[in-house]
Amino acid sequence: MSMNPKHLPHLHTFNVWGEQFVLNIPGSRVYKINQRMMRVIELLQEGQPAEQITLDMGTRFPVEEIAGDLSMLEKLGLLTAEEKTFNPTETQFPDTLDMQISHHCNLACRYCYARGGNFGGQDKLMSLETAQKTVDYFIDHTDNKKELCINYDGGEPLINFKVIKEATLYARDKGEKKGKHIRFNIGTNATLVTDEIADFFSRLKFSPQVSLDGAEAIQDELRPYKNRKGAYQDMMEGIEKLKKKGVEFASRITITPRNLNLKDNVELLHRLGVIRIAAFPATGIPGEYAFRPQHLQTLKEEYDKTAEFFLDSLFNKGELVCFSNFTDNLRNLHNAKVLHYGCGAARSFISVDPHEDIYPCHRLVGNEKYRLGNLQSGMDDEKRRIFLDNHVASKEKCRRCWAKYLCGGGCLVEAEYVNGDIKNPYDVSCEIYKYEKELSIMIYAKILARDKSLLNEVI
Repeated sequence: MSMNPKHLPHLHTFNVWGEQFVLNIPGSRVYKINQRMMRVIELLQEGQPAEQITLDMGTRFPVEEIAGDLSMLEKLGLLTAEEKTFNPTETQFPDTLDMQISHHCNLACRYCYARGGNFGGQDKLMSLETAQKTVDYFIDHTDNKKELCINYDGGEPLINFKVIKEATLYARDKGEKKGKHIRFNIGTNATLVTDEIADFFSRLKFSPQVSLDGAEAIQDELRPYKNRKGAYQDMMEGIEKLKKKGVEFASRITITPRNLNLKDNVELLHRLGVIRIAAFPATGIPGEYAFRPQHLQTLKEEYDKTAEFFLDSLFNKGELVCFSNFTDNLRNLHNAKVLHYGCGAARSFISVDPHEDIYPCHRLVGNEKYRLGNLQSGMDDEKRRIFLDNHVASKEKCRRCWAKYLCGGGCLVEAEYVNGDIKNPYDVSCEIYKYEKELSIMIYAKILARDKSLLNEVI
């Protein structure tokens, strides 16, 4: 067999927990391999011809096995791969609306990107008039889409529950008249949840996301009331009210130097019945609660423990731990999904604040540099184009990265606030994403080897 691949830059080989894998980068396809095949790939990537590899490795392995490896690589299409040029053509109006319903908060979270809930301005609640105007703008510009999502954000949205209630009913009725189905989400600290609110969420099928960073002592340190009194007990009472009404909720862990024990916190949330757990480091912020490079190794070790807990729960207890940092990756791997963007900012997602200004992302609210427009003038197409063009192929760092199509380029807000450029991803986050992807690939392979039918539950 005569082959001489030219360095195979489209392949990434790696070890996780003593097992070997190869990723076909352009196609997001992953294969479990043995050490011999891994060495064959490495030599091919160094530029050695197949004949020379067979001769050199033939002193340690049977020649037919090496030839079999080379033949298998060719059969799988791993010896030739073309990376298709990506041209962003997306011009449709976003199908997800983030309503900054409250620029006011009852907590004083140590790492708050919203600077106390008002994004550095004055406390302000969105009026019902503005809320209805926002809904009109959103629905009227999505005539060709039947499935929409409205998310209430802040600050603490429940401070403005009266407007949430009226705006939700208004949006539901208007959506129904136009043949649209609207899902409603809300990000909340849950301290203000009442029986009335829980009942409303249940009837309107809300999907709340509750911010929970750990056990009581940590939660009270990281997310206290503004008078520094702990908020944990009130949050738990709110969660119990949601559970009593059958409201399923997700949760987000913000990782700081004070709660690096990721596995313990994921397990805690799993035991609370959280249906979707996500964890993100507190990056792009100043101060002692920011996640920094010196915390990387500890977090990687915690990711290992979390992966062990995930697999043990699935294999030995029949429980799925819905840790989206893994399960989203597993779904994408199974479907060989190629990600060109790290998020939907300005493409499938917009945020509107109480002043009627439009932003590409809830974390960019108040940043004049990226304000897209307002409800009166609409969105500036040129400013929106900045985000449509912010795909992995446009970023030098991403073009060289093996994980680019599994990641999509990371969080543009982190890139902006750390590096001053949305096209320059934050290296620390990149390291975390890559480690997370490799662990997810290992988990995927183990599930396939154990019982392929389990994937139906996971994905």
